[in-house]
Amino acid sequence: MARGITKEDITKNLAKKLEYSLFLLRPEATEKMIGQACKEAKKYGFYGVNVNPANLKAAVSALKNSGVKVVAAVGYPLGANATETKIFEARQSVALGADEIEVVMNVGAFKSEKYALVRKELAAIKRAAKKPLSVIIEAHLLTDKEVAAACKIAKTAGAAAVKSSAGLQRRATPRDVKLMRRAVGRNFVVKAAGKIRTKGHFLSLINAGADRIVTSSAVKIMKELKK
Repeated sequence: MARGITKEDITKNLAKKLEYSLFLLRPEATEKMIGQACKEAKKYGFYGVNVNPANLKAAVSALKNSGVKVVAAVGYPLGANATETKIFEARQSVALGADEIEVVMNVGAFKSEKYALVRKELAAIKRAAKKPLSVIIEAHLLTDKEVAAACKIAKTAGAAAVKSSAGLQRRATPRDVKLMRRAVGRNFVVKAAGKIRTKGHFLSLINAGADRIVTSSAVKIMKELKK
């Protein structure tokens, strides 16, 4: 460890790579759960908290002036909403105080090779939101070539980040992250999500090139890092 850099400094830096999510995006998430999660996010200094648009008011109020970002999930979890619906959700989320927007790509359209349609939709959402946009590509449903293509479409559409999945189906892998990183280059945010529950898994994804990790186990991981 370099002179002047403490374990606490490193832990705080790693906390900034965490977005507290998933259980907050479930239908049974209560206002009490949102409030508790926001309290924990402030305590540990997480990058952000991910919530559905219906819970934005509670999260925005709880995180006011904290420095923790409020990330609104749009078109979650399938991404199969009409473009107009996603645009409305994004615009409304910003009006309610969201700092960033996270949208699920229309995977069916992408797999149908309607690349122009996918790019047009993402660009329209970005224009409507006027906030940093993360695009969930569902890497586990794509071939390696498709992962690269999806990442490049998101980048050219004006997104600020790509995310491996909505986090509901498959465990995030370092391989997913490496494929995404290779596609977008160095100066672009890569996010990983999907059953990330331990310090070891978290660090393996960071070492593979992920900038941020989205997980419901953010507090557990921080406790493990502090040991």
